[in-house]
Amino acid sequence: MDRYTWGNSQSAINLTTILERPEYQECSGRVCRVLSKYMAAMKSISLIEDKSIRETVLGIWYDRFRGSVADLPEVVHSHLLCVAKGRLRQLTRESHKEKATRYQG
Repeated sequence: MDRYTWGNSQSAINLTTILERPEYQECSGRVCRVLSKYMAAMKSISLIEDKSIRETVLGIWYDRFRGSVADLPEVVHSHLLCVAKGRLRQLTRESHKEKATRYQG
């Protein structure tokens, strides 16, 4: 797995490093599947035109994701949530920038 598979944030780099450790390799496949699905869904959700609906659905999807990974080892779980929350914040910021750009134009 490439060091920057999940982004260039410190939590994403740490997650990749953690998943390469022998004691966490058994959950590596699951983490890759759920995080890939999460990221793809977040990208699709970010295309929703209505800002209010988009941000609501992004939050719901993040909460659903949190519940689906609650049984992972604590160190994996905490880094995984940091990566997911970072993506949520990034998309929310982009949503706010988009709104500001519309009002200026």
